[in-house]
Amino acid sequence: MRLLILILLISFLILESSVTTTPLIIPVIVVATVMLRDYIAFLLAFIFGFLLDILTFKTVGLSSLLLTILVFLILMYERKFEIETPRFIIFSTFLSSFIFIILFQRGNLIIQPLVSVLIGLILFEGFKRINVKGKEND
Repeated sequence: MRLLILILLISFLILESSVTTTPLIIPVIVVATVMLRDYIAFLLAFIFGFLLDILTFKTVGLSSLLLTILVFLILMYERKFEIETPRFIIFSTFLSSFIFIILFQRGNLIIQPLVSVLIGLILFEGFKRINVKGKEND
């Protein structure tokens, strides 16, 4: 599953930096953090935020900071909230994409977070199915 997350992050990094302004990295980071519940998500958030800043010619470190704070908040509140639910994915992806768009003044404030939410839900359901199949094979 980690290899698939890495491939998705690389693909979405290329798409976000060249084709679209919709935050595509955010849903992958949210889903990776929820599914892995591991501190590797901090490293992924930092590295891919850093690369996103470099490729989009923004101030280096701002996206890394936002993504790292996002991972921190998800892991901090994992005991207070049920994070492995579609509602949590919808809420966290929409809110973080909305904040990302406001901070970087990148476009439509409603449509782009909704697209990010849709991508996040598709990824979440896909990873849940992969995880269930992996547990059945064990």
